[in-house]
Amino acid sequence: MIEVWSLPGPKALVSAVLEDLLEGRQCLLHGAPPPGLRRAVEDALGAHQIRLRVVDDDPTLHPLGVLRREAAAGFAAASSIMPGVWWVDGVQVGRAAIWANEAAQIAELVRQHPPASRPLLAVPLWGDPGIRGLNVIVRRAEPLLRIDLEVAARYAAADAGETGLVGRLRLAVAVEMAMPHLPRTAALDALDHWMHAPRAALCDPRRFAEHAAAVGDVITMPAFALWGAQHSALLGEIERLRLEIVRAEARRWKIPYTEPASEGRLPKQINEPELLELKHLCAQLREAGHPPSFPLRRRLEALRELRNALSHLQPVVLAELNLLEEAAAS
Repeated sequence: MIEVWSLPGPKALVSAVLEDLLEGRQCLLHGAPPPGLRRAVEDALGAHQIRLRVVDDDPTLHPLGVLRREAAAGFAAASSIMPGVWWVDGVQVGRAAIWANEAAQIAELVRQHPPASRPLLAVPLWGDPGIRGLNVIVRRAEPLLRIDLEVAARYAAADAGETGLVGRLRLAVAVEMAMPHLPRTAALDALDHWMHAPRAALCDPRRFAEHAAAVGDVITMPAFALWGAQHSALLGEIERLRLEIVRAEARRWKIPYTEPASEGRLPKQINEPELLELKHLCAQLREAGHPPSFPLRRRLEALRELRNALSHLQPVVLAELNLLEEAAAS
C-alpha cells in the first residue's frame, strides 16, 4: 500500500500544521492521527531549519511544569518559555482541556511577539477541546478523503499488475467499501482488504457480505451495495466498448437510422453512428440477417444484457462478468 504521507489528504494536513506553526499559532490536533504524523511535521519543520522539541505529558504536573522540566529553565510564566515548537505526546482525555487552556493562555501572552520568538505548542488530543482563538487553531488529525482512497487503490492495482475490467471493478468496490471508514486511517486497511478480495466477492452478494464481515463490516443489503459498486465501474466500461465497436465496424451501420416508435414514443432519427445505442446496434445486425451465434451480435447482446441488468438494480454475477471480460478482450 502507498505510504500514507504521500497521499493528498495527509500531505495537506502536514502543510496546514506547518503553516500554523510558521505563522505563530498554537496548534491543537484532535482525533486518531495517522501513524507518523509527528515525524511528518518534524521533517516539514526541519526543511525550514526549525527544531521540534518533543515532550511527554505527565498527569502529575501542570503543563507549564511539563515544559519547565523538559527545558530545564527556571521560568515562572508562560511568556518566558523557551521559544520554539513543542510537541506534546501522550495527552489523555482527562488532560485535553488543561492543555487546550494552556495553549490559549500562551497564545494571549505572546501575541505581541514575532512568530519566530514565540513558544508554540502542537498537541494531539483525542477529542475536540472546543477552544478557538485568534492564535489557537484546532485541526482534525484524521485527514483521509475519498481521493486518498482512489489514489491508494490505483497504486495497489499497479503494484499487483492487475489491469482491465476486473481490475477496475476491484478498485471501484474497494473504494466504495472503504468509504464508511473515512476519515480514519482504518479506511486504508479496509481498502487493502478489498483490493485482495476473491473474484467471487465482486459478483456474489453472499460472498460479498462474507468478505465485508471479515473486517467487521455488516452489510444489511449486500445485493444493493454490490450493485452500487458495480454500477460505478462497469457502466463506463460498457460504454467504452460500445463506442469501440461502433467505430471499428463503421461500415456495418445504417446512418441515418430511424428508431421505430414504441410505448407511445414517436420515431427517432439518429444521424451520427456514435449515438447508436446497444439496442440499435443489435437490431441492425438482426435486420441484416446475422444469427444470434454471429460473434459481433453475440458480443453486443452480452453488453446489452449487462447494461440492462445494471440499469435495473441487478448486480452482475460471475458468469456475466466473465462474458463482459471476454467482450472487452475480443
